[in-house]
Amino acid sequence: MKFPVVIFLFLLHSCSSRLQVRLTNTGCSNKSRPQYLLPFPAASSYYLLQGNCGKHSHFGNDAFAYDFSMPVGTFIIAMRSGKVVNVREQFKDGSNTNDSLNFIIILHNDSSASRYLHITQNGALVERGQYVNAGDTIALSGNSGLSTEPHLHVDVTGYCTKAPCQTIPFSFINCRSRVPLQGGVYTALKL
Repeated sequence: MKFPVVIFLFLLHSCSSRLQVRLTNTGCSNKSRPQYLLPFPAASSYYLLQGNCGKHSHFGNDAFAYDFSMPVGTFIIAMRSGKVVNVREQFKDGSNTNDSLNFIIILHNDSSASRYLHITQNGALVERGQYVNAGDTIALSGNSGLSTEPHLHVDVTGYCTKAPCQTIPFSFINCRSRVPLQGGVYTALKL
């Protein structure tokens, strides 16, 4: 029984090492200190459609982002404590245009900001100016804006008031893999 486990751990390590080399070679290395929660409640699990430096849309300014597949109406939590500085929730799901993107932006005490994109119409559960703690429920997921399927896009920027905003590396304290990789299912661990 120990032999298959050793082989699995070796393969897991070698796969993640190859990915780290590939990300480093393309200028996309995420060695950030984990300080964020996964954006969904503890014990929930979601599939990662696209991670850092994804080929579909996570490159350039958007390189350090995560897209979690989730049904419309799924609870979204604050990844870190901060002040809600912007909320937009008036657009219907399914328009598939950039002009109709619903979102929430939370400013943190170090002047970084976490962004939660594609929330559903009237899906914000917080208001501009409100202070939230890490783990507070802030929104309902959706499919607004330029989106091919219901999912939640999360990223972190320096406080940026006008798009495009450069994303910065960030990682999760309640996930076995601090930097989730595209194609995996990730569970928010209870802290």
